[in-house]
Amino acid sequence: PDPRTFSWGVVDATGSSVVLEFVKGNLHIHNNTVGVLTNDPTWEWHVANLNNYVALQPNWYAANNAGLEVPVVDPWYPWETNAYDTDPPVVPAPIGHGFNLLGLPGDGSGASRFVRVFFLRAYALRANPPADLEAALVLAQELLNAVYKVKGTIPGRNADDPLETTPVATLSVPSTREVYHRGRADMTWRRIDLKQLNFTEGAKKRHARVASPHFYAIDVTRFLTDDGPDSLEV
Repeated sequence: PDPRTFSWGVVDATGSSVVLEFVKGNLHIHNNTVGVLTNDPTWEWHVANLNNYVALQPNWYAANNAGLEVPVVDPWYPWETNAYDTDPPVVPAPIGHGFNLLGLPGDGSGASRFVRVFFLRAYALRANPPADLEAALVLAQELLNAVYKVKGTIPGRNADDPLETTPVATLSVPSTREVYHRGRADMTWRRIDLKQLNFTEGAKKRHARVASPHFYAIDVTRFLTDDGPDSLEV
């Protein structure tokens, strides 16, 4: 593939990053303080598009219409027997968790994935900031899961344009020079410590499978049988 048709993200050991894009043959370099990158449209379009979702919020949403509630005095209204509290029913009123994200796009387009990662990451860092590297990797894994593309759900333009999916996911830790990979079938992470590799000129070239084409699971049945061990730690 022509590398000029891709958007490239470059990150240094401090976490600073830039975006490299070729737009109509011209190289554009962006200081990626936003920290998100997807494909089409261009990066600056994605950044401006975040302003369309400014009404999203990280907090409990009941205060949005505080003071505007009106009582519902009707025996047929379903919330007359409110399962959440004993107060008389009013509208509008919260009916469950998660509505603070109402309006967050959920389709597989680059535009929606950019918005989804930006806000989910920001809210997660605000409410539950990672305490260490492991927690940061878990959060990064969750964000990747949130933008996973299921094969068969995103059609191509024609017979020559394959179905889109997420064949490989990557986690990188620039400060420790570690890279983690997983595939579509087997989502077990595989780690590469770049500090241990020989990058000198003339070094022997080696290969490692970073994504398996086969489904993988850990069988823990024996831990539930009478002759099995008492516990399992993986």
